[in-house]
Amino acid sequence: MRGIKRAAIVGAGLIAFSGAAAGAAQALPDPHAYMVGDTYKEPSKEACEKDGNTWWGVNEFSCLGPNADGSWTFRIDSLSQCPGPPSLRSASASDGYSVKGC
Repeated sequence: MRGIKRAAIVGAGLIAFSGAAAGAAQALPDPHAYMVGDTYKEPSKEACEKDGNTWWGVNEFSCLGPNADGSWTFRIDSLSQCPGPPSLRSASASDGYSVKGC
């Protein structure tokens, strides 16, 4: 009986850990899965701008907010098919709206 209890506790721990790992893996969407108009909740304006400037394929985005809870909304306005890594693309920001070009 004691072995069954241990197995149940270990099994529950593994299930909880795998759920946490799956949640962490979902934090950044697959670049080929997001579309124009998709929105994501961001903890701050800085986090919103960082994501907009680093997510591959996002050409234009908006940081909308602040929301009632202090968060910001990241909205994808345009996607591009820029060649090369994101570090080779230019970025500019003004008044809460950012645009990146190839």
